[in-house]
Amino acid sequence: MDTVKRASLRSPRTSVALGLVIVLSAFAAAAANAQESAADTAQDSGAATAPQPSGRPSIDFFLQPEARVSRVGGGTAVASGFNTGWVINRKLILGGASFSTNYGVEPTVATLDGDRKADFKYRGGLIGWKFNHSPTVQTSITSVIGRGSLQASYDDRAMMADKFWVLEPTANVNVRAHRWATLSAGIGYRFVSGGQFRGVERADVSSPTARFGVYLGL
Repeated sequence: MDTVKRASLRSPRTSVALGLVIVLSAFAAAAANAQESAADTAQDSGAATAPQPSGRPSIDFFLQPEARVSRVGGGTAVASGFNTGWVINRKLILGGASFSTNYGVEPTVATLDGDRKADFKYRGGLIGWKFNHSPTVQTSITSVIGRGSLQASYDDRAMMADKFWVLEPTANVNVRAHRWATLSAGIGYRFVSGGQFRGVERADVSSPTARFGVYLGL
């Protein structure tokens, strides 16, 4: 018996559109905050300064191993992996990310054939913005934009979901423990769109997320 459950008739772009609104709104707020801070600084200085020629942007490499906790198919998934890339001018974050439950906790997924252990993975690009509140405590907003899959861990290794798009924005708090090491934690939501689903639905993969990691870099 075919256990394929068809995806909802709702447009697959709905979740991605909502997620993009959240991310773009966050970047708009970040830009407004940066401009306001710059204006306040200039006003507090009490004197006009001649415009300085713009120099080369600072580009700092970073590596951030971390774990992300979420719900997948009714079970708890802990996906381990990393973010890596560059921070431009200590603000703009650009890079990539990869996560898998192969090195974490595989979720027990409820399907039409019963409960099954599954390997959940996704990877893609990373974009974000850092807010430098103090030398010790900083906040940031980041988002993973990529593709994922969900596959049974044992028996026939059946593919439950494949080639779906993932948009996962998170808000983060970062506490510096060393010049080149920062403890980081955040919460967010994983939006899922498109893809091929067998035995599970798109809503089974969308979930709130919590993340914990160590940021290595300046």
